[in-house]
Amino acid sequence: MKAVMIAMYDVIIVAGGKGRRSKLGHNKVLHQIAGKSIIEHASEVFLQDTRCSQVIIVAAKDDISAVRHCFPQNKVIVIEGGETRTQSVKNGLEAVNSEFVLIHDGARPFIAEDNITAILDALKSTQSVTLALPVYDTVKRVHNQFIENDISRESLVRIQTPQGFHASVITKAHAASLNHSEITCDASLVQQALAIPAKVVEGDQRNIKFTTQNDLELLELILDAKDRL
Repeated sequence: MKAVMIAMYDVIIVAGGKGRRSKLGHNKVLHQIAGKSIIEHASEVFLQDTRCSQVIIVAAKDDISAVRHCFPQNKVIVIEGGETRTQSVKNGLEAVNSEFVLIHDGARPFIAEDNITAILDALKSTQSVTLALPVYDTVKRVHNQFIENDISRESLVRIQTPQGFHASVITKAHAASLNHSEITCDASLVQQALAIPAKVVEGDQRNIKFTTQNDLELLELILDAKDRL
């Protein structure tokens, strides 16, 4: 019987943002919901996934001690980020050892294992993958507070993380893009630097990013419900 090869991966969790729009006065990933910090919730599925070789958390210098305190596990390493998200991801890539790497926002605490599996499956046939959701709302172009025209939503999606890559590809893309303007989407960076488009796989409506206080209220509802299951 032929052995089944398991796709192993590393994950980089970006946790260095200031989170000014959250109005918490501290890094939002350290905010606690249901007894755990948001960064702990965001890391949990990766820590439990046997396919994940290591969890690389990239944190701001002032937050490194607090983040390390959250993770006594040997599977987690915490490193210092850079001035921008692009630089922080590049720092994280230097610690990657696996063939595949997932890059995730530390402010997205609800990621399902099924989403990770979908990304890994897609990486068998392509080099760049992103989670995304269709746009259901009517979309308009606005100028000076007045609607100009409709925008077709048929080809529009809302991007989520994690995004997945062949480690060699995303590393090469970041090396080629250091002198470019800040790009907050790694799939876009790969396409811009290497002309490799990302394959889209279906995301999850619950996989929201904590940005504002309204997001926090919704996350509290989702994570409280999750912990009661």
